[in-house]
Amino acid sequence: MKLFQNIGNSLIFSILLIVSVSSCEKIIPIDLPDQDRKIVINGLLAPDSLVNVNLSLSLSVLEPDSFLYLSDAEVDLYRDNELLGRMVYDSVGFYSLPGVRAAVGEEYRITATKAGMASAEATTTIQSPVSILTLDTTHEILDYGQQLVNFKITFDDPVGKDYYGISAEMTYDFGGFDDPGFPSERITTSVYLSDLDAFLEEEGVNYRGSIYFSDRLFEGASKSIEVGVSDYALTFSDTVWITIRLEKIEEAYYLYAISSQAYYEAHSNPFSEPVKVFTNVNGGFGILSSRSFSERKFIFWGTGYPR
Repeated sequence: MKLFQNIGNSLIFSILLIVSVSSCEKIIPIDLPDQDRKIVINGLLAPDSLVNVNLSLSLSVLEPDSFLYLSDAEVDLYRDNELLGRMVYDSVGFYSLPGVRAAVGEEYRITATKAGMASAEATTTIQSPVSILTLDTTHEILDYGQQLVNFKITFDDPVGKDYYGISAEMTYDFGGFDDPGFPSERITTSVYLSDLDAFLEEEGVNYRGSIYFSDRLFEGASKSIEVGVSDYALTFSDTVWITIRLEKIEEAYYLYAISSQAYYEAHSNPFSEPVKVFTNVNGGFGILSSRSFSERKFIFWGTGYPR
């Protein structure tokens, strides 16, 4: 009996010890000085669009996921080594140079400085787009009566190492309802694409709804790619405009996209190996790259909110 009593006393003591140690736990906030941080530059330029980038500060591994936007940096924009001017801060970390639009074939360099911190810079050159030769559509009925709109895109790949993306967006009128008190609003938003062929399943990377791939298996040849849009896109209005884009991207953005996707997939998995996201920013982090694209637009009769 005494033996069991001693065991019981030891067990109670162990539990009290664990509770007392746990109750002494403290969460110590990390105050990382700015001189230990780096400038993060993020920008994706496109032809005929305003040149704008987003600036923030890097985080330590102990800090929560958040953005520390940088509003007081000196950001200069160069085109082919010619200074175009100092970019102007707008909001939530965005800087732009009014009136300056990107052009195909031009090299753009952005430098960012802030007192007490190391400067950062990055360069990108906007490539010529690759034309869509044909784009055919078909409809497929899935389980439970769902509809999938299939798009088959054919293009000629130029000689050399190239990288591509396929993206889509939809435009629709929301509201109205024959009530003057509820005027309709035209909305444009991105559409999530699904890969429909073996090539994209093996070689494609789906990052933020767009699908990216290289030409390593069809370099210099004609290529057809199939993607799909679920019928959810057709339920927002009685008329939906869908734009399919074939993007020509730089290798830098391709490496950034595939490493970022790998990072997100590993982020919540305690058994995964750490993933380093690709950066082309000298002296800092982030990505400055560009894309050009050719596109086709389609009108579909939607199923929602008849006007």
